[in-house]
Amino acid sequence: MSYLMSLPAAERNGQIMRFAVDHWQTDFNLLTSASLVSEGDDNLVFRAVYRRNLDLAGAHWASEDTAGHLLHRYEAQPSYRGCSLRFRYRANGETLGLDAFNGPALALETHGGPVHHLRLWNHRVLPNPNAADDDPFDQVIEVVFDDALTSGFSPPDADDPEALRAARVPVDDIRRVLLTLPPKSYMAGRTSLAAPLASGDSQVSLSVPSGLTISPGDRLVFPAQRAPGPEEYIVTSTSSGTEQLVSFEPAAVLTGSMAAGQEVRVTVETQQRLPQAETVEVHLEALTCTGPGALLAINDQGCAPHGLAMADGYDNAYHLTPARVVAQAVKLGYRDDWVLYLGISHFHNLAWDEPAGRYLVDPAQAPLNAPAAAWLADLCVRLKAAGFRLWLSLSFEILADFMPADWAQKDHAGRMALTGWQPPSSLISPCNGAALDWLGGVAEFVLGLAEEAGLAPCLQIGEPWWWDGSFGTQVPHIYDAFTLTAYHAETGLYAPTPWLQRGEGPAGVHGPYLDWCRDRLGAATDALRDRVRAAFPGVQVALLLFTPQVFRPDSEILTRLNFPAAAWAWPAYDVLQIEDYDWVVAGDFERTAETWRIAQEVLGYPLSALHYFAGFVLLGEEAWRWRAIDRALAEALDRGPARVFVWSREQVVRDGFVYDPQVNWPGAGAALTCLALAWRVKRRDGLVQGFTTHDRPLIIAGETYRPAVSFEPSEIRATGRLTGDSLEAWGGFHSEEITEADLKAGLYDGAHVRILQVDWQDPEGTAPLILAEGHIGEIEPRDHHFRAELRGPAQRLNQPLGAVYQPHCRADLGDARCGVDLAALALEGEVTALGAGGPGGLAEDQVLACDIQVAAPEAWRGGLVEFLDGRHAGRSLEVKELRADSGRLVLFEPLGRPPEIGDRIRLTPGCDKRAETCRQRFDNLVNFRGEPSLPGSDAVLRPVTRLSRA
Repeated sequence: MSYLMSLPAAERNGQIMRFAVDHWQTDFNLLTSASLVSEGDDNLVFRAVYRRNLDLAGAHWASEDTAGHLLHRYEAQPSYRGCSLRFRYRANGETLGLDAFNGPALALETHGGPVHHLRLWNHRVLPNPNAADDDPFDQVIEVVFDDALTSGFSPPDADDPEALRAARVPVDDIRRVLLTLPPKSYMAGRTSLAAPLASGDSQVSLSVPSGLTISPGDRLVFPAQRAPGPEEYIVTSTSSGTEQLVSFEPAAVLTGSMAAGQEVRVTVETQQRLPQAETVEVHLEALTCTGPGALLAINDQGCAPHGLAMADGYDNAYHLTPARVVAQAVKLGYRDDWVLYLGISHFHNLAWDEPAGRYLVDPAQAPLNAPAAAWLADLCVRLKAAGFRLWLSLSFEILADFMPADWAQKDHAGRMALTGWQPPSSLISPCNGAALDWLGGVAEFVLGLAEEAGLAPCLQIGEPWWWDGSFGTQVPHIYDAFTLTAYHAETGLYAPTPWLQRGEGPAGVHGPYLDWCRDRLGAATDALRDRVRAAFPGVQVALLLFTPQVFRPDSEILTRLNFPAAAWAWPAYDVLQIEDYDWVVAGDFERTAETWRIAQEVLGYPLSALHYFAGFVLLGEEAWRWRAIDRALAEALDRGPARVFVWSREQVVRDGFVYDPQVNWPGAGAALTCLALAWRVKRRDGLVQGFTTHDRPLIIAGETYRPAVSFEPSEIRATGRLTGDSLEAWGGFHSEEITEADLKAGLYDGAHVRILQVDWQDPEGTAPLILAEGHIGEIEPRDHHFRAELRGPAQRLNQPLGAVYQPHCRADLGDARCGVDLAALALEGEVTALGAGGPGGLAEDQVLACDIQVAAPEAWRGGLVEFLDGRHAGRSLEVKELRADSGRLVLFEPLGRPPEIGDRIRLTPGCDKRAETCRQRFDNLVNFRGEPSLPGSDAVLRPVTRLSRA
């Protein structure tokens, strides 16, 4: 009845605009709250609550649609050449202005290259059609992706080819476009001179409206009147407040004094709490993308409705627009009912608690933070338009870091309940009135949003229980102070001692206390039910029962503690929603029958008042568990409850799950799961390695391909465009195959890669399908894994052809155009030491000592060091610096693996490509391949000072 997709849809019958507003995403750390809501076809609203000065969020557009289902992903296209992105930018006063030094910017991430930052202020359209030209909060922005696009705070010097090369954006190789939207107090906020500053000063008086602390090690930039001198000045004092006297070193080097009021750029290194949270709201209006690359192919064909309902969680969907969340499910055939679990970590309003030393849920504020409330309100409107009934789900769980300590369930030692999530959540005590009152307020608030959108109010009380210590101590958490006090007040008794220290075994003398706790659990859920019924007459209230947690065969205690049958029996709740995915994914279908027996026979709910939840698959590498979920779906549909849900949307999308009543899983599985991906890697040293996503070794054309299920390829594309297609892959290190040291040593740079799709049942007898072929352009080791970029043949078309007029030489030192005999200039020697004496922060294998003596160290900057023997024989690396005082070479990049003392090296000089250097150092001006006398852009832009008549 279902199947999994392993590759994107082969046919894409529609198109979307690149930068389509529904397809933007956001992300942020847990102490920031943010959301994106699309309005119409061309408006996007970003909202964020910032609580700390170094936190930063924004909106991003991915060149590869990894957030989409494989059936409906848009075309992966890293080339933005010819595109023009244009939008009206409108922000509130809590946002840092566009003209500020750390203001809003576009960060263009490339495949393995540097991140290029575009200051939006430099790309505003003038004159401003909507406001003043210098308005920092309302501008029309236009970014044209062509060869003239450069990054940086200001345009690079047109006469400096190195600066131009570094700043030029590789528009054919963009991985992600990230719009950063900082609050007004980002870093230290907008900072300016409170008094004039002169050259030679080592103290500066600053106006700092945020009042944040400036500390030793922070950095200052005086952009106005800066003469040749330090790019940044280092703070040596500590100060805070709205006006601060800051000491720095070295002394200021300026061409003239700076007047009070001029802005100073302050880079703060210390994370600090903002005096009060800052709520940013930014509207991107009339957002359009035009040009030859503006449209991307997409499969618009949806699945037929199949009768299943959808379950989702805000913690899994917050980074997407509600428009896209709803569209994903509708296109996959889900209809009628939708459950949204509000989650444990992203919707809360927080406040700093000084005694606790952390941010906690703040019941004095609105139940939802502003970004979450706006997101949920838009989701309700879109679900109403799509014909869904929305069940808003609340549980007793809160992220442990945000849980007020006295709200939490605790064990006999006073330890807070901690679940197995990372980071862990905790659970509200059913005896804590303040916590339950806050939970009721959340329920009323979200049901109000649903009702405003025209939805009938429906609430799910999700998985209420006393925590049993699973994934940790295995101790029941029934001894918090509120629970112990309430028990004594009601019964005159004290909880039996010794207190329970395990959840297994019989109840014994603890039976009466367990029964009382059970009844308080039932009373807590009943109180929440009654509160929303009073606020919303006609509301439907469902209870979610997770049977594997309650009915454990090894624990009479947990069943007795967490199953208040009298309180939960029909018709106490309008609907009983049941799930048993622990048993399902383990294939224990004898136990799943117990779930239905408890719901129908013990609690007495008719099928018309039952909902069943099938799922879920926590880890993407365990997608094979969908087969068991498919069986659970089939059995549930045969039983005939009112609704059957798939939990959850995020996992359906991630794993490519497609439900089709006309497909039988075993048949679909045989046709699908016999396909595997294989990677053939041939390094430049001739070593051939093979890897496969299959779980056993495969022999293909006589070569062995080892299992490497940690490989995760990006979308493989074949297009007719003359742009450099690329492919990324993530992988885990294998000590016997791919090591971090080999990657850092460059052994895989330029390696030839062929990606195959094979029939693992007959890999020798069936010809493999070649999906992609090319060379590794960039391979980057990271923590416990690596990212590799495969560049296809079309990448060669990105190389410039012909000659470009420029003041610096186009030839490379020693090539045929240059004519200098490098062999006559080269020096040979041996490595005599590693590391010591090199600049701080450089890897040991990036600094080498050698026995080569030179008279002019600057002549070797930009030259090459070639290893003549040892483990690096044949490798050449660029020299960053040669230090005459210590005889040490500083390389631009680490070697990856340290060389051996005594390894022989050859050193050839560098060239800065200036005509003066060519004449004085190499006596080769006759072969100089530049135009040093050609006027630059500064001459073109120089204002007219005198007119004359011929």
